[in-house]
Amino acid sequence: MRKYIDFLDIKATVKLSIPLIVGYIAFNLMGMTDTFFVKSVGDGAIGSLGLANATIFLIISFAFPSYGMLSSFVAKAKEEGNNSKIKSYLVSGGYVSLVTFAVLGLLCFLITYHFEWLGQPEQTNIYAREYMYIIVPSLLPMFLFYTFKSIVDGMDHTKIGMYISLIGVILNIFLDYALVEGHWGFPALGIAGTAIATSLIRCFMLIAIVVYIFKNKSFKPILAENIQKSVVFKSFKELLINGIPSGFQSFSEMALFEVGFIAMGWISIAASDAHQIAMQIISMTFIFTLGLASATSIRIGEALGLKNLEMLKKSIFSGLMLSSCIMFICSFLILLLKANIIAIFTATPETIAIASSILIFASFFQLADGLQVVAIFVLRALKDIQITKMITATYWFLGIPLLLILGFFFNMHHLGIWLSFLITLALAALLLCYRIYKTVYVIDNLDDILLKWEEA
Repeated sequence: MRKYIDFLDIKATVKLSIPLIVGYIAFNLMGMTDTFFVKSVGDGAIGSLGLANATIFLIISFAFPSYGMLSSFVAKAKEEGNNSKIKSYLVSGGYVSLVTFAVLGLLCFLITYHFEWLGQPEQTNIYAREYMYIIVPSLLPMFLFYTFKSIVDGMDHTKIGMYISLIGVILNIFLDYALVEGHWGFPALGIAGTAIATSLIRCFMLIAIVVYIFKNKSFKPILAENIQKSVVFKSFKELLINGIPSGFQSFSEMALFEVGFIAMGWISIAASDAHQIAMQIISMTFIFTLGLASATSIRIGEALGLKNLEMLKKSIFSGLMLSSCIMFICSFLILLLKANIIAIFTATPETIAIASSILIFASFFQLADGLQVVAIFVLRALKDIQITKMITATYWFLGIPLLLILGFFFNMHHLGIWLSFLITLALAALLLCYRIYKTVYVIDNLDDILLKWEEA
């Protein structure tokens, strides 16, 4: 594998990934800002916010894979000089967002109305419902923003999404400060205030990305293309055919973590709060590898568009290697600084103790998680989605039963839950990497790869 280490390719991947990583950091900073301000609402508010967001993101996780694939598909079309194809992705992507919101938004409202089904304490139900009734309608501008951002990223304009996201973070801080705690003449709305703030930010971000697309000269020839409805429908079908199986895989992974959230609530409020804190911390490190995965996906699209097998191999290897290195560094820093980091979120001794023990497992867990997320992005960019069926089965038939057995049958509680996360994600990472090795490096035939891509 040493021959696939190309420092120019590594440099190109890093350069492409930095704006994406900063954008993901900004997205997570919004979540951390919400958690920081909500802690003043009362005991259980942090856990309620975390559970509400986890529930929503479990449902909408069906939509997430489409964004990474869309960037790769646009990158391929860009290198082929196919502007009509890019416009078809732009239009069909918008339609996919509308359909996605109609289906998944309805499910979110249904869960909100029957939140007691999750078996949480009554105070958690009250906080979560108050938050979710406000935040669910804002899923539509969020879906549209990430669809259009994916197209902009695929065109190699990754900085614009970063700038919009950073502005969103700054605005979110001021809005949370004003609406959650009641400053500058605004009423103290508590957890509802952070939902209103997030909704307003999502609308702003959508407007900003749409204005950029219509004003930037690179998109003028694309927007000027006249495309038939049949072409749009073909792209719409392409996104759904590849997105739905990947959506089930993403949903299944999120389901594993959602069961973990619910199970933490069965243990204690302190365990639920500690779990939310741990998830916030590792999500901040996970976004480094998520940015690399997105960049690798775009590089794969470019390699396919250029019909360059060596570039394809090097781009995949660079993404996997960089992810492993970054996650190792992040794991070390979490173990070294975990007490200081936890203190930012809580001063409750029981929560601190639980969060500290969870982060030991979490630091090892993210090594496997970082590798598997890059691998799944690679396979989605190649339209190789058959392996997702096996990975989906792994989450349901290994991860969730193991979580319940270790957590409650063996009475390992929060540690058993996180050990099940580690084992499941490590197995998924191994299966995905083997699939990449077999598909790209063993077969070693670009024509076969391109033929499968076109047929998928």
